[in-house]
Amino acid sequence: MSLVVIALVQAAAAEAVFALFRYRRWTLGVTILAALAIGVVYNFYLLFFYYQAFSFFSPRRLIGTACELLSALVFAGFGSWGLYRALSRSGVLDRFASGR
Repeated sequence: MSLVVIALVQAAAAEAVFALFRYRRWTLGVTILAALAIGVVYNFYLLFFYYQAFSFFSPRRLIGTACELLSALVFAGFGSWGLYRALSRSGVLDRFASGR
């Protein structure tokens, strides 16, 4: 159940960033901002539900936060941007605003 909840919260964080730009800007910058929002949300989730014994400014939490944001940037940011560009070039997204 925990997996479903955090997946929905992360999806809501990314959608909030895209909604902030009114679903009209499909750029790498917006995608990276959405990825970082996912990383921040996941970091707070871990802080409150799993790593309660560590303070936020402990070395373990600071390193963990940096790694979570870096992985969100690489996988959710650049990874999803690469998939988007590949799908866009193939013509699959032509019917959608993001593919035009």
